[in-house]
Amino acid sequence: MNFELKNLKFPINKIICLVLCFSFVLLVFGAFSPYSSPLFSFAKESYGFAASGDASGDASGDASGDAKHNYIIETDNYNVLLSDADTISYIRIAPGIFNSPSEIKNSNGLISINSSLIAKYSENGVFNYEMPTGGEYSIWIRDTSLNEYIYHFSCTNFTTDYKVNGLLISFYNLYDVNDIFIAKGVFSDYTSVKNNQIVRISKEKINGGKNYFYSEPLPGTGYYTLLIRKAGKPDNYSVFKCTATIPTFNFDGLKMSIGNINKIKVIRLAQGEYSSAGEVKSADGCRSFSAKTIAKKISNGIYDIFNSNAHDKMKCTVSVEYTDGNATILTYTVSKKKPDCTFTDNSVILNNLSGATVVRYAKGYFTTDKEVKYAHGSKFIRPSEIADDTVLIDDLNGTYTFLVTYNDYSVNIITHTF
Repeated sequence: MNFELKNLKFPINKIICLVLCFSFVLLVFGAFSPYSSPLFSFAKESYGFAASGDASGDASGDASGDAKHNYIIETDNYNVLLSDADTISYIRIAPGIFNSPSEIKNSNGLISINSSLIAKYSENGVFNYEMPTGGEYSIWIRDTSLNEYIYHFSCTNFTTDYKVNGLLISFYNLYDVNDIFIAKGVFSDYTSVKNNQIVRISKEKINGGKNYFYSEPLPGTGYYTLLIRKAGKPDNYSVFKCTATIPTFNFDGLKMSIGNINKIKVIRLAQGEYSSAGEVKSADGCRSFSAKTIAKKISNGIYDIFNSNAHDKMKCTVSVEYTDGNATILTYTVSKKKPDCTFTDNSVILNNLSGATVVRYAKGYFTTDKEVKYAHGSKFIRPSEIADDTVLIDDLNGTYTFLVTYNDYSVNIITHTF
């Protein structure tokens, strides 16, 4: 069949083919355009999760034969979890409630997540992303077929938690917390907790943070009551017990051996009597041993410190501080190793030589170990000459100086005139 238009003849079958081709082009263009109206409408769906929050949203966009997704959104404290992550090409998340892509894109605090980041934060098809703070959020999703979706979710239902490490305590998930009380002892009512409180952390101190670390150690071991108050919710009471790592001490002359130091932070030693770690730290001549230094020389869990500058009967204080907040303070009296000397008219018996490393003597009066060592005629007593921790030196006439040093770095200089 043919018809005539302006003296031109067109076969009707060719006209039909052109119309069909043009219609198909319009259909394909509309399916892949993010600005076109949806060919199919989807009713708004709501997903409720009693333990972790709620999410709701609209599914919108064009369909071109690809099935649309019903994404499931859950929240777990500050984390949002999204199903079918492998079908998503782009995500935008904005704080607040918005119902259009442009509102979300232009909002303050927008979080944009491309396909590579989606893969980074996904595991087994679940996208898991931690939000910067609690509150209501809107999320825009574009899938790999260029369909678009908008959902709303809330990070408002938190399980506030805490962790005790020795005498230190940390708090987590504090979005809706008004204040925190810590009282020494076991209590179950607000009045008792308030009257016995040793710590109060206000909402101003939390300052909108997710977590809070209380940096001051609690005052000793034992039981404590924790009260966490939230607006519009019942008071939450908990009882916890603080334990602490306690060091062991062993003294051998000027050598101090400290054990049980796996969680050590620092050891400080000062001459004099002090009652706190801060006083030891501020003392003149304080010596400090960091965890790094200790780790290099620890042996079988024991660290040795030689207090070689101390004098016999001197008071010294050691402070042992742990990463769990405990600080043990010990004041002790120095007892250096020294020989017992028995003098006769022309001889001397040196006893108590166990642990002696050097026994030397020289004629004359000297005041240092070097002077004795390098004095004319200085004599060294070999270990083989010492029997039962005793040695006899005779045929002495005049003034002599004796030098005895021990393995704890005790140095003894004794002068006697025969």
